[in-house]
Amino acid sequence: GLPERKLCTPRDVRRCLSRVRRLTADLPAFDSIWLDALVQARVLTAWQSRFIESGDFDQLTIGPCIVLDRIGHGVINETFLTKLNSDDSRCIVKRIVVPAELASDTLAALKRLIERGRAVTEPHLVVPHAVSELDPETNRRRSVSAQNASGLMSSFAVVSRVATGLPLSQVVLRRGRLPGNVVMQIARQLLSALQLLHSRELAHGEIALRNILLQPNGQTVLVDAGIEPAVMPAFQINAFVDPVRNDGVAPELIG
Repeated sequence: GLPERKLCTPRDVRRCLSRVRRLTADLPAFDSIWLDALVQARVLTAWQSRFIESGDFDQLTIGPCIVLDRIGHGVINETFLTKLNSDDSRCIVKRIVVPAELASDTLAALKRLIERGRAVTEPHLVVPHAVSELDPETNRRRSVSAQNASGLMSSFAVVSRVATGLPLSQVVLRRGRLPGNVVMQIARQLLSALQLLHSRELAHGEIALRNILLQPNGQTVLVDAGIEPAVMPAFQINAFVDPVRNDGVAPELIG
């Protein structure tokens, strides 16, 4: 049941009883109706409901964390909003998949990033604070890749604090081109954050609109600092790279 898996409490289920009655009227209360009620009550997220209904509970946990939602993804990574089983605190977990032969070097690079990043206390800059290698058996159950399923890949969970704000990619999508003075203010804030990273001998490695959060007070938060250089230390251009990352690359190199 969901309470045993820490996905909700018996009290949450009882609170949804009236919703279920309204949704079913005189029909039987199927499991899907209860899930809809729990989502409407914001006890569960639509992401969780999808995997609960399919019975794929492996997708709802990463180590000691319960996955609340997927908030981003790339070719070799997925980013999740999670909460800890123990104290219900929220954190961001990025699940990264790399070839097995690169696992030890990748883990060492991520640990160096975390060690250097401990000195970064700037609230508008997010550097990961923990990393662990995921269980290979769990990797195989979660995998959608035949190569991963054959055991040729390794996965890591990289943990960061939760930062609030709307990604600039969504801001631009909703509002269109930003005024020049706003762009300058954002640029100044980013330069300040990058200068701090440089002083700690760190490079961000993936400055993109999706990694810049804009808060209601106009402050920006730069997230995922240092992860890309740790995972992919060599600059690569290929068909599997998100095209938006090639905006500043010579077209002949892309071809």
